[in-house]
Amino acid sequence: RTTPHPWQLVGARRVLARRGGLVAFDVGVGKTLTGLLTLAMARQEGWARRPVLLVPRSLLWKWEADVHNCLPDYSCIVIGSSRGKKRGGGDTTRTDSVDVQAAKWTAFQAGLHDVAICSYESFGRIQVRASSLREYAASTEAVLREVKLKQDALREQDKKGKKELSERERAILTHGVEGWLSEKLEPPKGQPYLPGITWEDVGVDLL
Repeated sequence: RTTPHPWQLVGARRVLARRGGLVAFDVGVGKTLTGLLTLAMARQEGWARRPVLLVPRSLLWKWEADVHNCLPDYSCIVIGSSRGKKRGGGDTTRTDSVDVQAAKWTAFQAGLHDVAICSYESFGRIQVRASSLREYAASTEAVLREVKLKQDALREQDKKGKKELSERERAILTHGVEGWLSEKLEPPKGQPYLPGITWEDVGVDLL
């Protein structure tokens, strides 16, 4: 059984009170347990029904073991990697196919698991609806400022004529936020979006 230290409880309570934050403890002080404490308490309070732990692919199964050790009654799904058995014995892992990732997100969305542990690569394949991104951009001053600065720089570059603007740059220059949206809505290069899965449908409420 893992017993948290007082500073871990304080850290978790502070994040919970603010509904977010950064736990920046030194190495070995207990960030993992503090994170899992936060997750468990948020679920207990009822405001985190679909929590996701986002980690590098190399740490997926280490985090799965941590969840199992600290929260043994939790059903945990790992998205981005699957375990199998080697011919000569022992465990092996393989990267999930696009369809397997989509099926796992659907199971998580349906409430079949208490927490999902996801790799950065898999997380980047979840599509955000254009309407949601458009609403976010229109109400976020930092985005509007970024687009304007980019337009000014592209306009200056176009005037000098030293370099031909790309199609994407031309779209931002001509259409502003809509051009920015088209850039953000493109999937990562060589990594298509997961079929039938959108950020809004998954409904992650704690990351």
